[in-house]
Amino acid sequence: MSRSSLKSLQGAAGNNNGVEGDLEFIGYKYGQGTVTVTRGVDYEDGDLLFSYMSRYPNTTIAPESGWTLINAAKYVSYQSFAFSYRIAGASSYTTNNGNYGNTIVIFRPTGYTTFTQVSEDEGLNGLTAAIQMTDTNDSLYMGFGSELGSSGVVTVQKPSFASDNSGVTAGQAVRVRFYWAYQEAGHGNTGTQTLDVSGTFEACTALQLDLT
Repeated sequence: MSRSSLKSLQGAAGNNNGVEGDLEFIGYKYGQGTVTVTRGVDYEDGDLLFSYMSRYPNTTIAPESGWTLINAAKYVSYQSFAFSYRIAGASSYTTNNGNYGNTIVIFRPTGYTTFTQVSEDEGLNGLTAAIQMTDTNDSLYMGFGSELGSSGVVTVQKPSFASDNSGVTAGQAVRVRFYWAYQEAGHGNTGTQTLDVSGTFEACTALQLDLT
């Protein structure tokens, strides 16, 4: 298990001067190798982008330039992953370190200028990702599960409030799933929130990102 330190990103996502915040799920792009998203087609300036890359064997995955690394880990000789995010502002972004799953997920924030990592955890090969959630600010719950075998990712446990997007596929198996929920302050989903997936040499990671 690992837990990373607090991080913040300043973005061009509108302002917070009395404007009620909102967060819209725009979509995602997926590939086994290189994935490219383009301004005006996949996202707009100020959008919030997440990148999740997994590899076999467990080669260290370096985050792409300009992305903020949330977590990265290696499991024995079987799997490695890197989970990052950034505020969009360039004409395109390409990620190319994932060979068993390379996913970019896009959200559109309105009325927020700061995105602060509150809690994050990982689970490798049967372990769970358990984060301690608060409800002081509006927040985004974001999680990923991946696996390297042919059985695909099987969701064992996720927060009841989170959506399960299971259509991210490679070949015959679902190699990556992502889970998310946008919640306004005072949502009440506090305390331990657990994400667990099964498969062959699986990994999962979960995050709370406060939006202010």
